[in-house]
This record gives sequence, C-alpha cells and structure tokens, in this order.
Amino acid sequence: MIFNPPQRSFWHFSRLIFFLIDLAVFFACVLLAFRLSPSNPYEWSANDASSPLYLQAIFLPLCLAIGLQLSNIQKLQAKFKRTETMVRIIWGSGLGALAFIIFHALIHFQLVGRYIIVITWFLGIISTFITRMLLWRMAQMKPRAILFWGSEDAARSSTEALFQSNLPIYIVARYEKNELFPSQGLSALFDKKLPATLSINFQDLETPLPESPLFTSAHQVEISELPKHCYRLQVESIILADHRYLDEQEKRELTQFASRGIRVNTLNYFYEQEFERVHVPSMNSSWLWNHEGSSTSPYYKGLKRLIDIILSLIALIILSPILPIIAFLIWRQDKGPVFYYQERIGLYGQPFRIYKFRTMRVNAEASGAQWAQKDDARATNLGKWLRKSRLDETPQFYNILIGNMSFVGPRPEREELAQKIEKELPHFRFRNLTKPGLSGWAQVNYGYGATIEDARIKLSYDLFYLKHASLTLDLLIVLRTFGAMMRGAR
Repeated sequence: MIFNPPQRSFWHFSRLIFFLIDLAVFFACVLLAFRLSPSNPYEWSANDASSPLYLQAIFLPLCLAIGLQLSNIQKLQAKFKRTETMVRIIWGSGLGALAFIIFHALIHFQLVGRYIIVITWFLGIISTFITRMLLWRMAQMKPRAILFWGSEDAARSSTEALFQSNLPIYIVARYEKNELFPSQGLSALFDKKLPATLSINFQDLETPLPESPLFTSAHQVEISELPKHCYRLQVESIILADHRYLDEQEKRELTQFASRGIRVNTLNYFYEQEFERVHVPSMNSSWLWNHEGSSTSPYYKGLKRLIDIILSLIALIILSPILPIIAFLIWRQDKGPVFYYQERIGLYGQPFRIYKFRTMRVNAEASGAQWAQKDDARATNLGKWLRKSRLDETPQFYNILIGNMSFVGPRPEREELAQKIEKELPHFRFRNLTKPGLSGWAQVNYGYGATIEDARIKLSYDLFYLKHASLTLDLLIVLRTFGAMMRGAR
C-alpha cells in the first residue's frame, strides 16, 4: 500500500517568524499613519537619513514589536483567548511605544508627534489582534496527529504537556509490542472498517481525568501493517519514547516509515521542538556527554563575559542612589542584617557566596534549608515587595561583576537542596556546565518550584538552555525577565 502522509501544516512558526510578522504589521501601520496625518509628513527627503521621520518609520515598529515580545504572545494558542490576547497586545505595544518616546527624546532632544504615535499604536493593536486570530484559525484548520511509540505513562505525560501548552497537536494512538491503542475519543471510529481514512474531530480528544484511561483496549497490529493504520488516523509523526529498546525489525520498519514521509522523532527531540525544553525522564548520560552547545564556544563565552561586566557596572551606577534607601528600610523594619548571603553551587560545581537583600525574618531557616515559595510566610512585608519587584536580587550585580554569575543562566542552587534533588534526578548537576545566572530559561517559563516534580520541569528548561545557549536566547530571556518585573511577577 502506498502511504501518502498529511503534509506538515504551516502553523509551526518560530519566535523569530512571529517577531518578523509583528514588525511588518507595525511598519505598515506607521506608513498608514503618515498617510493619514493632516500635516502629510510622509514626503520627507530621501537623502536625509537622520530625519526624525526615518526614526519613526524604522524604530517605532521595532520598539512595538519588541514590546510584544515582553508580553509573551509569540506562540499560538489552541484555544484563542480574545480578552487575554488583547490585553497582552495593548500592554506590550504600549510599553514599546513608551520606550520609543523616551528613545526619541534622548536622540533628538524633543518629543515625538503624538498623532503618529497614537494612530500607529491604535492601528497596530487592531492589526496585531486580527493577525493573531487569523493565524490561530489557520492552525486549527489542520491540527497535527501523532502516534506515540512507548509506555502509557510516557504518553500520558506528553498528552498533558500538549494540553497545558495549548498546541494544536494530538496523540491519536499509542503503539507498543505489536499492539495499537487508539485514543479514547477515537474508539468508536476506529472499530469501523470504513471509511479508509477516519474523519477525526480533534476536539473530542480532551484530556481525561488522572484516573481515567487515556487509550482504548489493544488492537493486534503487526508492525508491517502499521502504515495502513497511520493512514487511517492521519498520522503525521511517530514519537519514540525510548529508541534504545527497539529491535532490528522495528528499526528497519521505522526507516521505511521515514522514507514514506512519516517523520520519526525521539521524545527528547519532540520536547525540544515543541516545548523548548528537554524530556528529562528519557534522557541518558550520553546526551550530556556529547554536549557541544554554544555555551562551550570561547567566542560566545568571551562576548557574554564582556557584556556581563559592562551591564553590571552600568546597573550598579544607576541603582547607586536606590540601594542605600533599600538597605535603610530593611534595617529599620526589625534592626536585623541588611544583606543575606549563603553558599551556592557555581560553574563546574565550585561553591561561591551569593548576595541578596534580606527579605525574610531573622533566623527564617533555623530549622534547616527550605525551598523558597511564591507566597512564603517567612517573608517580611517589605521583603514581599522586594521579591515581587526583584529588587532583592540587585546585590547579585556584584556577583556578576566579579565573575561568579552571569546575567543569564540557571539559578544557582544550594548544596543541601542539590543533594536532595540529585537522589531523584541523577542528571541535576549537569546544569553546572554553564555559569549560573540572575535569571534563566526555567525562571521565565516556570517560576517558583517547591517539589521534586517542579525541580524536574525546571531542570528540563535549564538543560535546554545548556544545549541551545546563544546571545539571541539570552536577549529573549532578558526581555521576558524585564516583562515579568513590569507585571510584578516573580
């Protein structure tokens, strides 16, 4: 039987593509605003590249598009949330417009025309919202169906991750040891002999309750017959939970599947592509032994260190009037120590002393080391505000300046907690292959964690950063951290 797999749908855009789409939309809006302006400032001299009009036409769309990066709407949602999307667009583009006004004033020492700003912003909000809605509708026209090859536990965790991420991807069946388990939502359709291709309503594939079975009873299916069922289920990809346990026949058949157009990916690759993290349970030591990511490049490390020194010096100079005030307020509330320091694990496991403004009551850890929590009862009233605004972390600019830390990297952990986590997560210390940071990929994607499962998810983001570290990813983390600070999120 000749198998014609469904073509990959076009919804899978990277963050860069989303950024370029937003940039093009805002550029069109600013040109339209020039056309609509009663003073008709559109016709400026083509030779005057220093004209404020050029500045508006080029940098205003750029600032607005970067603002949307801060609002974190660069990924499609499976269920379009109109109110949330509109609020994020207004907030992000408004922040970008404010940044442009300040930038324009510093460059030209004058305020920018309000008409162009307001009209561009208004048109941009409407256009971006419509663009997002159209992209969402296109994504829903052809969701991706995948076949999961592996255990039910691994399939369940992947299904839950898909629904939590709101991606239009569905696990339609599971295959293991010559047995095919269709999804519960497809049981009635699958039992029919006709039609050859099932008409699937993907909305039926809702996440079941934890105690409910995810798949139906098994159907005996030889691996040579699997392409026929993939055709019926409109399967586009096969995800292998653990390729190490495949026998020779399975490897040969999977190679044939790939040659017929069915993509075959490991579970780890699937997680990296769709969730921007690794799948920790399926990892093995060889994945980490063979690590040769950008973070090992001397050019990347040298440039990143130079940026750390420059930015930490600038930050300490700018914050110099504020830091003494914070120190005085901390001392005044209970006459306790201003700074809080403890030993953390640094690059290659080397210990170092980290500095923070004290946000908890004195002797908060008299009973031993504890995980910090979102609404920690040990925090003082001032400490809660400092933690929410992240001003408690500002003394760590000194750690960055002297080289213990970087602006971007996995958050440094305490030795006591690291030993506890390592018992459950043997690969935990591999995150020490890069310098710890003030903020990291785990922090902007997950936030606080107080359990081993939280540590597992955060480790999955840290190891993704370890593999894919770059100045572009570092910039994205900085932007999203700044956005979280502006929203008051931790």
